[in-house]
Parts: sequence; C-alpha cells; structure tokens
Amino acid sequence: MKRNFLLLCLCLAFAGVGMAQTGSEDENQLTEERVDTISIQKKGLGYSYTMGSRMLTGNNIASILKSNEKAYKMYKGAYWISYLSYPFAYAGGGLLGYEVADILLGKQLDTKRLAIGGACLAAGIGIASIAEWKLKKSVEKYNEGLLNTAPSSSSDDVAINFGVTPSGGLGFTLTF
Repeated sequence: MKRNFLLLCLCLAFAGVGMAQTGSEDENQLTEERVDTISIQKKGLGYSYTMGSRMLTGNNIASILKSNEKAYKMYKGAYWISYLSYPFAYAGGGLLGYEVADILLGKQLDTKRLAIGGACLAAGIGIASIAEWKLKKSVEKYNEGLLNTAPSSSSDDVAINFGVTPSGGLGFTLTF
C-alpha cells in the first residue's frame, strides 16, 4: 500500500511539473530582430539563450550583459539567487531519496523527514524559478536597451538582493 501511494505521489509530481511549464512562445519573441539581440526560447523546464546561431552559456550571457548596467545588475542578482536554491534542493532531494529507499527496502516511513524533504525541495525549486525569471528579465532589459535608445522609467528598478544590510547584518535588501 505504501509503495502504491509513493508511486502515485511521484507520478503526480512529475505530471504537475511537466504540465505547469506551458506558455506562449509569442511573448518571448522580439518584434524587431537584430543580430546583437539575445533570443530566448522555451526549452524543456527552462529557457535557452542564443545570439544569432550561437548557443549562450551563463558566462557568455554575463560578458554580453556587462554593456548594459541595469541588465547586468539584474543578472548578478539572478546568479546569486540561483546559488541560494542549491542547498535547499540538495537537502530536499537527499531526504526524499532516503525515504524512497527506506520504503523500497520495507522499512517504516518517517513522515517528518518526508515532509521536511518535500518542503526543502519545493523551496529550492521555487527559488530556482525566481532566479530563472530574473535572468529572463535581465536579457529582456538588455534587448530593450538595444532597441530603445531613449531611457525609460520602469518598475524594473526595484530589486531584492541578499547581502549586508545597512545596519551591518545579513539579510534581504530591497532597493528602489
């Protein structure tokens, strides 16, 4: 019974993740395509970034975005947020994997460990999706700067960063 329940939960989790990633491809396309713009394509559970016919890695994107200060600042925020998700994802995956192994070996299910592992994994996935969203917004900001030479005021000037607070402690800082 426990194995059937676990199998059902795993199938529902995979189906939920797969179905949650649908979206419109038209929103990712720019109206004016230039050679030096970065194209964003939905690929699997994330996005792929290309410039012309060349696939870009994180380091390539960083070096390209350095020419636009606001886009680069958003990219750096996405970079550090993505590293914040790793401990949560690893801890959650480890705890869930440990419980799956216990169930398969016929041992008693520890619901506390299962709940903590699920919560950690959900937090890690949530933080990683925020980082991916912020990376996508930084690339859009870069492309917008190429197409619009006139400065525009937008709500993208608001940023949440993890670091040293003005009082000298560690925490999240809100700048606007």
